Amino acid sequence: MTQPDKILIIAYHFPPDAAVGALRPQKFVKYLPEFGWKPYVLTIREQFIQRQDASRLGDVEHAEIIRTDYWRSPLQFMLDLRDKVRPGGRIKPSGVPSDAVPAAAGAPGRSSLPARLKRTLFLFNWFPDDKLYWSVPAVVAGYRAIRREKIRTIFVTAPPHTVCLVGLILSILTGARLVVDFRDPWSLFRQSVPEFLRCRLYDYLESACEKQVIRRADAVICTTPRCAAALRASYPDETAEKFVTISNGYDAADFPVDAADVRCRNVFVISYLGTFYLDRTPETFLAALRRLIDGGVVPLHGIEVRFVGNLDTDGRAALDRLLEKYGMGGCVRVMGPVPYADALRCMRESDLLLLFAPNQPLQVPAKAFEYLGARRPVLAFTEEGATADLVRAFDAGLVVRQDDCDGVMDALEEMYQARKEGGRAWYSRGDVSRLERKFLTSRLADILTRSFDTQSQGGI
Repeated sequence: MTQPDKILIIAYHFPPDAAVGALRPQKFVKYLPEFGWKPYVLTIREQFIQRQDASRLGDVEHAEIIRTDYWRSPLQFMLDLRDKVRPGGRIKPSGVPSDAVPAAAGAPGRSSLPARLKRTLFLFNWFPDDKLYWSVPAVVAGYRAIRREKIRTIFVTAPPHTVCLVGLILSILTGARLVVDFRDPWSLFRQSVPEFLRCRLYDYLESACEKQVIRRADAVICTTPRCAAALRASYPDETAEKFVTISNGYDAADFPVDAADVRCRNVFVISYLGTFYLDRTPETFLAALRRLIDGGVVPLHGIEVRFVGNLDTDGRAALDRLLEKYGMGGCVRVMGPVPYADALRCMRESDLLLLFAPNQPLQVPAKAFEYLGARRPVLAFTEEGATADLVRAFDAGLVVRQDDCDGVMDALEEMYQARKEGGRAWYSRGDVSRLERKFLTSRLADILTRSFDTQSQGGI
């Protein structure tokens, strides 16, 4: 019997991490053995994971998981010490990455020498992200695993984009082939670092690192055709076939069958699962819904809105202000993060699912694919781009701009009336079988096991 090929998957986010970024490597690891690959996973120890969902470990129990320490950056370490000794200071759990470091760097426009030095210090403790110092234990552990197990293929999935540097170094040291998976683009999407922290040197170094990673890689996988096309245009010296597309997806085995027909017949349930960050805001949606209620189109007690996800103190306060502003507190439920299985059940119990993706022309939020797997209508707040392409390709719902209140009103009224009449004539339930995780993993296996040709590029 032929022995399976071995692959080292480098994924900072991996179960029991509850982050959405952990789902893609989780499902690849689940199904790769069916296609002749034995996965070894390089990731961080559980103690450094901020939010966990132990139920997601069931998919990966067969994998060899190599967990390492997490090294904080010198600046993060100093901030930890400051917060522990300063009277009244915030005490962070030791070892937990700080996602708020840039906020402490000062406000835009400060140009004094101390301010510039402080900005520079913060900036290069955030290159290419705040996980840079994890690369030290990751490279050591990865090198040992590759040599010990005679692994010939390295697969990295980013962000954080530090994993790309880890994979690059290991590929150079060991000669193993490198395959890079961009869940989100790197230099094409520079919103993870505040603008006032950036400088020409940072942008140059970031682009140079990306160039070296792409040059070394045998294949560069993107989650949307638009992202793949943008990278082809950015790297015309590389063969076009190097840039391939494997979308995110859904796993039909995860969806609870008993939730298929449990929707409340007298209440129109609208759900959003996720957080509000970057440019995502529910304000226009709430304003439009308020106007429909005031106009008698939708009864206040005939609708329920669910916001399910992780909101920090500031985010919850901002949402509460919006609910008070539009008088929507009576029909809105704000729920904290829930286990993945419960999130899928919530999708199946809903009549309409909201998807916020403004100003992201190359990307599609990963939850969009679970939405399609749940077979529920989607109202996408986005411009022309990858998300709009997906919703239209599968006839999954309607697309409006996030700031178009009249357009949102029209979409909500259309969806509500269709639900009220007992059907969804506007929603044809396109065939989403090619978004199933097992099928997508088969495409990854093809890329890993053969030379790349034009047929490997695929689509959404």
